[in-house]
Amino acid sequence: MNQRRGASADAYETIARSEFSDHLREMVKRWKIILLASVVVGAALLFLGLREPVLYEANATMLAVSSGEGDANDAEFRAEQAAELATTRSALSRAVTRSGLNIEIDDVESHVTIGLSETPGFIVINVTAEDPSDAVVLASAIAEQMAEEAPERNASILLVDPARSNGKSISGSPLTGAILASIATALLTAEALVALRKLRGRLSPISPDADIQRTLGVPSIAVGSTRRATDVDSLVPFFSRTLSDRPVVTVVQTGPVGDARIAGHLGVIAGRFHNRVLMVDADVNGATLHRHFAVKRSPGLSEVLEGSAQLRETLKKVDANSSTALLSAGSSTPDGLSGSARIRATEQVVINAGADAAIVSVTAGSSLDDELVCVHQFPSAVVLVTDPHKLTLADLRRTADQIRSVGGRLVGVITAPAQELDAGE
Repeated sequence: MNQRRGASADAYETIARSEFSDHLREMVKRWKIILLASVVVGAALLFLGLREPVLYEANATMLAVSSGEGDANDAEFRAEQAAELATTRSALSRAVTRSGLNIEIDDVESHVTIGLSETPGFIVINVTAEDPSDAVVLASAIAEQMAEEAPERNASILLVDPARSNGKSISGSPLTGAILASIATALLTAEALVALRKLRGRLSPISPDADIQRTLGVPSIAVGSTRRATDVDSLVPFFSRTLSDRPVVTVVQTGPVGDARIAGHLGVIAGRFHNRVLMVDADVNGATLHRHFAVKRSPGLSEVLEGSAQLRETLKKVDANSSTALLSAGSSTPDGLSGSARIRATEQVVINAGADAAIVSVTAGSSLDDELVCVHQFPSAVVLVTDPHKLTLADLRRTADQIRSVGGRLVGVITAPAQELDAGE
């Protein structure tokens, strides 16, 4: 059990790495679109940033003092009142006139802030302008105007810190903003493209055999039809090069569940290379090999595992001229023998059969289910059979990683069209 859990954990870790690699691969494939989007956004923001005026800041500090006796609360009230009055349109207009600057009052209102300091009674005047000297002149004019008008409100406004500017721009760097925006755009565009491709089911679709060979590192063959003899015969060279010297071959069906015609064809072809071939339909839940050869489903593997039938009684000849015998799936899953226990028992059946070669057909689910343990239990080579139109290259890579993570030796991939795989026999 611990070994099983360890294999599952390793498999999921392998799958996670594979999915991350797929993610990066999709981004790299679309680098031109990502680069174009980031350059366009960055250039647009840089252009707009350069058109914006560069602003400088000047500050002055005032202190409101009551003419009569009062406490800190009174000073705070006087300061608040003075700040509010100084920001009125009429007060700012008088300050602009005093400064002698040629600026519109509408522009002044958006560039002047007069507020209270954290210290009670203190007023902070903040002015921004495109020229630091203009900011200083206007801040000084506002301070003088406030000090001059304070006695009218029975208060006194003292200049504590004269208006000054450090001469440094307070505007952000357009180039820095453009670079950050370009990076953010590149990341968002990349993620959006990958997500869109996944939603459309077009994440590296399986196409030429060369794609599979390059990605999985094993030979691949495309079968145009599982019914035409010429297409089925194309499997013979593949079997000769890849499988003829393998004592046990596990055929893992992916995509449409429960269709094992390719496994059936491989079993018949194996009969041309070996004197005695055993073909086992180990996919109890989705068994179809018996339909492919037009024989009864039971008695079969389930009955042999339960002990209600002998192996010799359940073997069915697939062809009068073939040395291949079929052990069909049987009626149902044997009691007390589900998952990996059933697979281990099936392994013993294959060994006891004494055949020169064995073809075992199973179906791989979307996760590490017990069906997949067979590739670890059997000392076998594994052939993946898939539908190129319903599975993507990323899906196929994940299945291959699952098989390898539990000790399976993937030796080849066979693809066949969806309409052929979906049709019943």
